[in-house]
Amino acid sequence: MRFTVTSKLWLSLALLVAIGLFALVLTSRGLKRVEREIRHLAEVNEPAKSATHEMEINVNGIAIGTLGYLGVPDPRFRELISKDDADFERFHSQYLGVAATEQEREFGRLMRSLYDRFRDLGRELLDGRDEQEARYGALLATFEEMDGVIDNQLRPGLDPRRPGDAATLEALHSVEADLAEVGMWIADYHRSHSPRALDRVAANESECLATLGRLAEADLAGEKRQQAEGLGAAFRAAMDRVRRILAIEDELTGGSERLIALRGEIDALLDERMQPLAVEMLTRPRRDADAVIAAVTRQMLWLMPLFGAVVVLVWFALLRSVTRPLSALTRGTEIVSRGDLGHRVSAGGRDEFGDLSSKFNQMVDRLQRTLVSKERLEEVERALRQTVVALREEIAERAKAEDARSRLQQSLRRSETFSAIGALVVGVVHQARNPLFGISSTLDAMEARLGPREEYRRYVSVLREQGSRLSALMGELMEFARPRDIRSPGSLDRVIREAIASCAVIAREAGVSLVERIADPLPIVEMDRPRLARALESLIENAIQYSPAGGRVSIVAERAEREGAAGVACRVADGGPGIDDADLPLIFEPFFTRRPGGTGLGLAIVHRIVQGHGGTVTAANAPGGGALLTIWLPSPEGAGAREASATEGAEP
Repeated sequence: MRFTVTSKLWLSLALLVAIGLFALVLTSRGLKRVEREIRHLAEVNEPAKSATHEMEINVNGIAIGTLGYLGVPDPRFRELISKDDADFERFHSQYLGVAATEQEREFGRLMRSLYDRFRDLGRELLDGRDEQEARYGALLATFEEMDGVIDNQLRPGLDPRRPGDAATLEALHSVEADLAEVGMWIADYHRSHSPRALDRVAANESECLATLGRLAEADLAGEKRQQAEGLGAAFRAAMDRVRRILAIEDELTGGSERLIALRGEIDALLDERMQPLAVEMLTRPRRDADAVIAAVTRQMLWLMPLFGAVVVLVWFALLRSVTRPLSALTRGTEIVSRGDLGHRVSAGGRDEFGDLSSKFNQMVDRLQRTLVSKERLEEVERALRQTVVALREEIAERAKAEDARSRLQQSLRRSETFSAIGALVVGVVHQARNPLFGISSTLDAMEARLGPREEYRRYVSVLREQGSRLSALMGELMEFARPRDIRSPGSLDRVIREAIASCAVIAREAGVSLVERIADPLPIVEMDRPRLARALESLIENAIQYSPAGGRVSIVAERAEREGAAGVACRVADGGPGIDDADLPLIFEPFFTRRPGGTGLGLAIVHRIVQGHGGTVTAANAPGGGALLTIWLPSPEGAGAREASATEGAEP
């Protein structure tokens, strides 16, 4: 039977997989048991224990809210009681839903019975307190009505100097004092429940009735006598309310004690029976899970060494049956590659490596019979290398041509876009200048008509300033839209020095120094001198604005060639923060700016002017920090020199 490398690998793999699957099965069974216990713990036992604690909190909250409402009938206590009642119902339902034993369900039913009594008693107490409060308010209203009758109907017209009126006034004062004392002792009883307060209420009732009797016997007119008799009837009705208020107070006191006792029974049920049972049910799955984990750990302690030993044995067997034939084949390949075609590899065993060794020996035999000379191979290699070099050069030339064509297309599209924008801008400026002229004329007329009046001058100055800004913007737009108009050749050094001189005041005010380095002489450049000076001034002003105080702006002008064309390069570098990489492709676009209050036309105008001169303007960040803007302008001297050189080369 042929025992191939493939069969060896499959047998080794099957052995390793079998041991691994056995270990995985043992581990999976243990983990499933742990998962069941943990799920039971998380879905049943933990919610049951949590529900018992939450129910205890809710019962205590209801008791505290009820007793607080009995002291001060604040509606917020009722809201808290209602919330705790809803929470208790939810947690009680949760407890019954996860109860797994009959004992737990029995505890849940017992809790339901106790809580229903507790809740009903609490509601009775709340309703009794509301009734007491209502009766107490009616009592106070009755006392106020009696005071009003005394002050507004009985007392007016009585003269204390008359003996009969003096006795009547004294009786009225006594009635008012007794009414006040009755109210005071009722409040005292509500606060302290002392028997003395009840005795004082009864004593004041007797005194007030006696006083009202004397008042009824006083010498009063017919209407006042009826009012005095009405006071007696009102007082007796008020005392009936007092007795009902005191009775309700006793009922509330007894109900509060029963409520506290029921709360104690519920707490005892929760603390002594339900919560210990929940804790016991909570720890049991943990103990079972720990036991399962310990068993799986013991199994892994002998499975892991067994798996390691099998892996080592399989590795040694494969190493012996695979690496040795591979080493022989590798060594034979190296020998044959050095030109020794007489070397042969031992066939080895009856597996794939034996077949490979035989094929290798057959290949070497065929090589010996069909050997090509080394010189011929070297000649073919040289020819191939020359062909590759030629192809690479042709590819490079085509890439350069494609790149130049792409740049020309881009420049053409940009020129077409700027031309369209220029035409649009000219139309907008011509349309806007007439309203601006009207605004300026109106301001002149206002100043002439109103004179230097302070209340108008600040408005006129603001309008004139904004009009000046709009006029300046129109000027920049016209400058941007102005077509190319190159007038005459000239040297760029004088234009650069004039631009530096015009910016000297701005630089001095900003605390920035201007440093120039201009080569002498510079090539002649075809230029529109005022527009080119405007472009250089704009670059220098930008550099000054972005340089810190104490910094410097350098202006360097020198000869420079670009793509084989001679010309002049002028570089303006500042000491500012530089330009964001994301903004570099955009800074020459019209209306693009990052400066507050800027129009975004300065650099666009510079680009337009330089492009009109046939040059280029580029922006970059200097290696040492700050922005670096470079203008390059072509020189006709360089073009003439190249033409002359081409002519000389063409002559025989």
